[in-house]
Amino acid sequence: MSEDKTEQGTSLGISNKKKINDHFDMVTKVDAYYFRDEVLGLDRFDSEINLSLNWKLTEKIILNNILDYNDVKGKQYYKFKVGIEYKL
Repeated sequence: MSEDKTEQGTSLGISNKKKINDHFDMVTKVDAYYFRDEVLGLDRFDSEINLSLNWKLTEKIILNNILDYNDVKGKQYYKFKVGIEYKL
């Protein structure tokens, strides 16, 4: 890898889980990245945000809703997922 492709970076991640009540909880995760391109003299901030809402329908079945936002290397995108978790 040539030196002009090298990036120096710093990252920070935070995660928090909160139980709302016996049937509902929320998990949030935030990752932030800072990169400095010494050759071009540019700074770049990237981020990833994940929010998960979980509804406990029964002792074995949980409904999950996940929102995922990413802003990495100048590309932004969102994902929204709905899933069912079954505990064996």
